[in-house]
Amino acid sequence: TAYMSLSGPAEQIALEAAQKLRARDFAAAEMLLLPLCPEAKRQSVEGRTLPDCALRNAGLAEARNINQGRDLATIYWRAGDLLAKDGRPDAALEVFRKGLDVRPDHADIWYSIGQAQRDRNDPAAAGAAFNKSLELRPNDARTMFGLATNLMEQGNLVGADAMLDRVEKVDPKEIQVWFRRGEIQMQRGQYTQAIATFEKAKNLGVDEEKVRAKIKECKDALAPRRQ
Repeated sequence: TAYMSLSGPAEQIALEAAQKLRARDFAAAEMLLLPLCPEAKRQSVEGRTLPDCALRNAGLAEARNINQGRDLATIYWRAGDLLAKDGRPDAALEVFRKGLDVRPDHADIWYSIGQAQRDRNDPAAAGAAFNKSLELRPNDARTMFGLATNLMEQGNLVGADAMLDRVEKVDPKEIQVWFRRGEIQMQRGQYTQAIATFEKAKNLGVDEEKVRAKIKECKDALAPRRQ
């Protein structure tokens, strides 16, 4: 998931509301979120997919003691993911932390924190979160793939390769492994091998446009060598 930059007043309100929820000041959080998610919208079909309504629902659920333990933590996780996808990563991280207050061992929340931190260019924090998620759910292919991507972006290509080997062993059908291997070969300057790897990724079903762009990068890098 790509996380966009902060999106103005709504980001700040969601962040403040999440902080109020962490302080268990449910009334104040409700007052902040009400203008972003009026009651009619909250109860509509559309409201279920809106980040502000998801956050309001999580707060209401906790205030009314409707859900406990993992159920409530999952509501916060989903609300945080919606906020992140909506371009409000700071508020998302605050909501994820609120979910961890409820259930510190929620592996999905730790994974989502890793994704958010990686896209906010904090690889150290991302790595710590991915590792925590993996500790809670060993050999999870999605988490190991996130960790491999994070290692690659830090320039730890040996570590990234080793992690991709683990992903492939656990889930041989994970086709994105081949795309990531191609990117690692590019970083090593192995452009000819990378082209072959990207072709394999495309044949397996990785998005063709994405693959074509990488192959073009490889060919552009090889062109000066051939002159």
